Amino acid sequence: MLILSGTAKAGRTLADGTPTLMGLCGAGDIVGEISAIAGEDSPRLATVTAVDEVTCRVLAASGFRRVLDARPRIYRALAAVAHDRLRRAADKEALQAAHSVTCRTARMLRELAVRNGREQPQGVLITLALSQLDLALLIGASREAVVRALAGLRSGGIITTRRRQIVVRDLGGLTHRCACR
Repeated sequence: MLILSGTAKAGRTLADGTPTLMGLCGAGDIVGEISAIAGEDSPRLATVTAVDEVTCRVLAASGFRRVLDARPRIYRALAAVAHDRLRRAADKEALQAAHSVTCRTARMLRELAVRNGREQPQGVLITLALSQLDLALLIGASREAVVRALAGLRSGGIITTRRRQIVVRDLGGLTHRCACR
């Protein structure tokens, strides 16, 4: 699938039942390509779920493989996409080890504000309806730790929150929190 508009989350459940959230996908992202290449009998790497209204173009796996066979340069482009995803996963793992939950929360909120924000008089509204658990899974933390981090950012006047809504009131303050160690 090629996502034309909207945002989806890619996640999986580990063997012990622990849910994970691998990342967010948006306009221009392709999803399901690895499984299409591997074949219908191979296990899926992730489940992709819409976060908001998503429009996408779907190509059956067999048709996708025919396109790849006819255009080998697309294989190379997909290898570059896979490399980028692996690099981001490695970066995420290193970030989790090196930074506090507050710092990781601030970084994610800054990224979401830049990628999915809409300017409003009170600040930048993050237009994705992500739950606290979604945010926690994105940064590799517990929901409780993210709740504490959000409370700190709220008390500092950096963000305001309502149910599944975050407004970044002070992007500079959020950026400062992103630089923490």
